[in-house]
Amino acid sequence: MPLETREGALESGELKSLEASPQNFADLPNDSGDLIYRADLPDDSGQTATPKLSDIVPPNNDNKERKSFERMEQAIIKFKYPENVNAAQKKEFDRQLKAQERGINSQTVAENIKNRREYQLRKAETGNGRLPEAGIAQQRAREKAITQRIQSNQKKGMNFSEAKREADAWIQTQAALHNPDQIAGGNPLTVSRMGDKNINSSIGGQWSSRVVLLDSAVNQFVQEHPNQDLAQIKMNVKLEAE
Repeated sequence: MPLETREGALESGELKSLEASPQNFADLPNDSGDLIYRADLPDDSGQTATPKLSDIVPPNNDNKERKSFERMEQAIIKFKYPENVNAAQKKEFDRQLKAQERGINSQTVAENIKNRREYQLRKAETGNGRLPEAGIAQQRAREKAITQRIQSNQKKGMNFSEAKREADAWIQTQAALHNPDQIAGGNPLTVSRMGDKNINSSIGGQWSSRVVLLDSAVNQFVQEHPNQDLAQIKMNVKLEAE
């Protein structure tokens, strides 16, 4: 049965079964709403432990009965449309959210845990979880998109100056998209396509208070099924807009 997670569920106690185990997570999320794995927290000397998957994943025990999973149990995470969006903007919101859902579900559970941990470590060290090199990938994606837009405009009959002017104006409304966003475990060096930057900012901003739900669903699966090869099990989330 899907695990339905909503923004207000933490306060209402509905997510009690999804709360992260104190064995693996810090007791409270940080200011952004992210849960921090205990292995990522500085020790008494101020040093941060080297991240190891074994720190949060119980080792396989071949003497125990093992159930086979292709995907973890589904977790439903709800997002809100921005206020006063028109039909086209709502469609774009749905498109971007669906692309992020596909991106998460293309990962294995082990990949998502690894990417989330690396994001948390960068954030603890620099205050920003984004990988600096990601900016280079985004700039290359923007340059490629501008070139393609110019070529498309010229095929429509515009001369080069007109085509470039329109492309330059268009790119100002676009963002290079990670699917999913880095905060949700996306590969910072992989840019899938361009998309409306206001919609992208809305989804990205909402992830800060919802990624705790993603982590909790993963942690629950790991705790309830300790004898699994997480590198062979896919993520399973449904991102819904309301």
